[in-house]
Amino acid sequence: MKFIFGKPVDEPFDRENEIRQLVEMANRRQPTTIIGVRRIGKTSVILKGLKMVETPKVYLSAVLCGLFQFIS
Repeated sequence: MKFIFGKPVDEPFDRENEIRQLVEMANRRQPTTIIGVRRIGKTSVILKGLKMVETPKVYLSAVLCGLFQFIS
């Protein structure tokens, strides 16, 4: 399968374990940070996990808030 760069995907490829762990941590209300190199699928994993979490949630993009320049 050819990998195409672009927007986040609804079904991240081969990330089931990471999504499960993220959902478990979110359901325990454990603060969590996702760190990785650019374009590895962090946003796709987060968005997929958030769809599976039953607690209220807020999605905040550091890029949209202008925080990206501060943390990079």
